Amino acid sequence: MQATPKILKLLDAYDRHVLDLEKVGAVNSQESYGERQKRKDELLSDFLKFDDYYFGFPGKKPYSKAHKKIIRKFCNDSKCFIVAMCYRGFSKSSLVAKLLIFAHFNGWVKNVGYFSRSEDKAVKLLASVKTIFEKNPRIRADYGAQESSKWKENRFTTKMGCTFTAFGAGQSPRGEKTDEDIRLDCEVFDDYDDAEVCLNPDRLDKNWKFVQGDCFGAFSTLGGMPRRKVFLNNKIDEDCIVERAAQMAKQSRHGLVLTINILNDDGEPSWPEALTLAEAKEIILEMGEEADTELFNRPARKGKLWTRDLFRFKKLPALSKYKYLLTYLDGGFKKTATSDTKSLWLIGKMGSEYHVHKVYVDNVTVQEMVGWHYEVYEFVSGRDAACQWWMEEVFLLDLLYKDFAEEAEVRGHAIPIQGDKRKKPDKDLRISSTLGYWKRGQVWFDDRLKDDPHMTRLVDQYLKFRVGSKSKKDGPDAGEGGIWKLNEMSFASVPATYGSPRSNIIQRF
Repeated sequence: MQATPKILKLLDAYDRHVLDLEKVGAVNSQESYGERQKRKDELLSDFLKFDDYYFGFPGKKPYSKAHKKIIRKFCNDSKCFIVAMCYRGFSKSSLVAKLLIFAHFNGWVKNVGYFSRSEDKAVKLLASVKTIFEKNPRIRADYGAQESSKWKENRFTTKMGCTFTAFGAGQSPRGEKTDEDIRLDCEVFDDYDDAEVCLNPDRLDKNWKFVQGDCFGAFSTLGGMPRRKVFLNNKIDEDCIVERAAQMAKQSRHGLVLTINILNDDGEPSWPEALTLAEAKEIILEMGEEADTELFNRPARKGKLWTRDLFRFKKLPALSKYKYLLTYLDGGFKKTATSDTKSLWLIGKMGSEYHVHKVYVDNVTVQEMVGWHYEVYEFVSGRDAACQWWMEEVFLLDLLYKDFAEEAEVRGHAIPIQGDKRKKPDKDLRISSTLGYWKRGQVWFDDRLKDDPHMTRLVDQYLKFRVGSKSKKDGPDAGEGGIWKLNEMSFASVPATYGSPRSNIIQRF
């Protein structure tokens, strides 16, 4: 039988995991029975000490604050309902594997169900637990071999009588019991969401019904029995299993809901013990458009309106050649990891074309946003040109004017910005109404913007734009405002004519 690439990859991951386990450290063969029991009791009373002794691999990173919240909740609440929406690479699966080992030797769990989107995936994740029993030298020295006659990849029972079973989505655990007639007392849902399922509301509803009915229904209904529930996944869609579980856990007195992005609200790494800001930024850059979903729990489906080929670049005319030139700002008041971005365009109209010379799209402070305008001011004035300065009329506009005034005192001159007081229709309708300009090849960007990070973010927002979606759309919104203002300016400058003679064609009739 020839091994497939998938099997080879799994074997490689297994081998690396085994090597890590074997690096834990030597066993103290001189320790007396009493000393060993005392040490074991001490380790079993504190997960962090247990983890250090049995899993202290060389180079192992200290746990973050979020990891420790999960540890405390799992260890102290036998009915915990933990939902951790973690970015990729947060070591959530390995932490839970070690928590299950800790719970096993403390006697807290007797029947564990491990659920993932497929049985193969569940088996692979549960293999981390199985391998610890098989290969960890200190575990085996302190507790002996745990393999029993019932030792398979998808289901195994330890010598202490605890059963672990892997389930794929739809594989019902109804009636699942151990030889001692114990129903499931701990359920882990790891990478349970499926992108294709999330695209189909009926299939998603069916999966959620399965979780609530078949899976939660497999717990004992006796009041004193443990019912640990753990969901681990990044939020892969606006509506998905982990999101529904989070909403349910928020209503439970046993619930713990964590949203852990690669960067926190202050723009710093959420796991600073393992990742520097520079390393985090490199990872974000490498993942490109998928970073929002995989690293920031901001899922966004690709839209069906804008496509990459609609973004056209060329060398644009000198700024001094434009009769109609303006900046348009879609601003904001705060900077957090979840707040909207801010966007500023420098855009001119020449004939029927709209030319974008500068674009800014980023989640920045108000001061940085104001600073964009001074960068544009120097860019425009240095090329013997002038432009109008507009921003979207927003609630608390006077506060933004105040920020501009404060910056003017520092700079020595003011940006003559004014609010667009137009009564605007629905945002999505306004943005989608500009699509025709793009399809007719009327929107052009300067060649210099091709590799600009702001341009990359702008393209990303357009590609993800869908009517009714919750994706970020501040860049497209600023673009719509700029185009509308340019049209208003150019239409107003066209003289009206009255009493024009009818054409010869009309006269023929």
